[in-house]
Amino acid sequence: MGLAVELERRLAVRAPEPARVVVTRNRVRLVSVRRDRSGLEVRVSQRILEQGLDALDVVVGFVLDGPGGRAPMRALINGLPAPESAHRRQPRLRPRGRTHDLQALLQEESTRAFGEATTVGVTWGLRRRMRRSQRSIRLGSYTAEQQTIRIHPLLDQPAVPAWFVGFVLYHELLHHRLGMGVEPGARYRHPPAFRRAERLHPRFEDAQDWEKSVLPRLMRRGLPW
Repeated sequence: MGLAVELERRLAVRAPEPARVVVTRNRVRLVSVRRDRSGLEVRVSQRILEQGLDALDVVVGFVLDGPGGRAPMRALINGLPAPESAHRRQPRLRPRGRTHDLQALLQEESTRAFGEATTVGVTWGLRRRMRRSQRSIRLGSYTAEQQTIRIHPLLDQPAVPAWFVGFVLYHELLHHRLGMGVEPGARYRHPPAFRRAERLHPRFEDAQDWEKSVLPRLMRRGLPW
């Protein structure tokens, strides 16, 4: 707990209010901040503390420097080694579908948006029977532990344009870039910074319109294959 105590000390030097540190074993939400009447509660994963003293300054900046502290934190998180369990449970990737090649679309989106290719894995999700009464589906998901994007197989058909699949991949890439993955069964969080970045996609408005007007019809038909 020595690094946690040191983190509290560094926060106390700069923070205008009392700050306490809670160490977690969370592998997805690595740093979070909550304010209440007693001051700041900073929850930080053991994975961050394992990176040593330099990581503490990054956490302090993330907590206290507003937008200016996000880029260093993102760089720290992206540079973390994968947990051991992630190596053991790495999924088999199936990016090439009958209509769309997810790997090609993913690299196209990453290069367009961020100027570089990505090492994130991508695969079509498992095929499960859809209920006719089903009104919503999760089009994509990003698992931080495995650094893998999964795309719903409903999108692998000629009726779905490649640019829309690309938009879904961009959405999931943002979860990776901003350090906001999700564990199975958990709910996504889309803070204002995420929504602003999402709107930068050149087909954002088109994607919103297409999802509202066309996707419900495809869901009623079910999986195409």
